[in-house]
Amino acid sequence: MSLIIETEEFNGPMDLLLNLVEKEKIDIENVDLAKITNKFIEEVENLKNHSTKDLTDFIYLASTLLYIKSKKLLPKNDFDEDDQIDEDLIKQRLIEYKKFKEISKQLIELENISSKHFRKIQEDLSVYQSEKENLIVPDINLLSETLLEILNRVDKRIVIEETEIIEAEEYKIEDCIEDILWKVEKNNKYSFSYFLSKNTNKNEVISVFLALLELLKSNILKVVKNHEDKMEILMR
Repeated sequence: MSLIIETEEFNGPMDLLLNLVEKEKIDIENVDLAKITNKFIEEVENLKNHSTKDLTDFIYLASTLLYIKSKKLLPKNDFDEDDQIDEDLIKQRLIEYKKFKEISKQLIELENISSKHFRKIQEDLSVYQSEKENLIVPDINLLSETLLEILNRVDKRIVIEETEIIEAEEYKIEDCIEDILWKVEKNNKYSFSYFLSKNTNKNEVISVFLALLELLKSNILKVVKNHEDKMEILMR
């Protein structure tokens, strides 16, 4: 199920589903997907002018939602564990998609802030510095690549049993910010990838990444390059 199918209205089926969930003003973990199935199908009908290729993922998700809804209309004994896994998987993907949208927004804001910095020829200020520190404006592409690299590692570590029900856990960015600040205040310096690689859950990795972006954007933390040209995080 692709997350990046663009139409004029929505950037893929997950974007449409997220839009409908947010209109209900319900947390993703608590939303009853069966209740918004009809609305999703109606929206897909409105997209019928698009090519079949573009609509394939929308139709696939619509059929999955319709299947879940039909099973829920049956007696509880007929709604088995596999059906619950299908619903939990969609919620998990929805949480991930929502966070990726937020990451895109934060990266754009950070890039806009970076573009306002005027650059000039570097002066030799080493005589005024007790320790050489190469303060850098965060490289947006490098930040994104670091995130994707960590997420790929997480995917390789996680082995999901067929009978396991996946819970759509939500990791609060505020809690991640507190944890990051506590660590940096205690030990002063960490590599950027350290905070991401310590987590084994994809949603937690994304939440930590968002927390780091927020702290950088707010000028609470700064990014420097060490002698190996790797990014490190310090307090300002």
